[in-house]
Amino acid sequence: MAAQATPSDGSPPAHRRSAAERRRESHNRQPHRSEPRGTAANPPIHGAHPGVRIRLMRHGVLVGLGFLCLLAACSPSPRPDSQEAIVQAISEIEAAWVKDIATRDVEKWVSYYAEDGTILLPNAPPVTGRDNIRASLKSRVSDPNFSLTFRPSKIEGSGNIAYVQGAYAATRTDPRTMEAVSDQGKYVTVYRKEADGRWKAVQDMVSSDLPRRVYTR
Repeated sequence: MAAQATPSDGSPPAHRRSAAERRRESHNRQPHRSEPRGTAANPPIHGAHPGVRIRLMRHGVLVGLGFLCLLAACSPSPRPDSQEAIVQAISEIEAAWVKDIATRDVEKWVSYYAEDGTILLPNAPPVTGRDNIRASLKSRVSDPNFSLTFRPSKIEGSGNIAYVQGAYAATRTDPRTMEAVSDQGKYVTVYRKEADGRWKAVQDMVSSDLPRRVYTR
């Protein structure tokens, strides 16, 4: 029988090694395999169980909602106008309105009303809507004797609503005598603050202080 060759590294022949040494040597000769998925070093993400993925998605949604709520809470909300600010704004509007009426420009006059605004004139039905108001005012500004001035005596408001009480003076042509006649009285205008932040008249009513003219044959 041929003699066993001694290993070049000086270790004893295989038949003289213990079983534990032979198993350890066999293990060291096996190729290294990659670490299985699902361990702490390589956590499963795409290959996770559906239930795990759902929990992760829910967690992400909750975190996102919490961030949005925090952002909304930190964002400053618009503060309503103070009483002083409302009075100042309406006073400026009333003064500008008188100046625009003096120009006899119907479009400028109508622009002070809201789209659903209404004017309430003596001895006449209500006129609602900008188009109808425009038609009603055209005949007035075409009158050569027409003039209108007004001045507020009281302005109050809260939130998006304000109202004005004041006095007016007007001149027009009497349709029967074709003479210029004067009128004076009081008015109440209700303003509403629109979505764009501008104040517009939604109700505009006048009442004459003078008795109604009576014509005789």
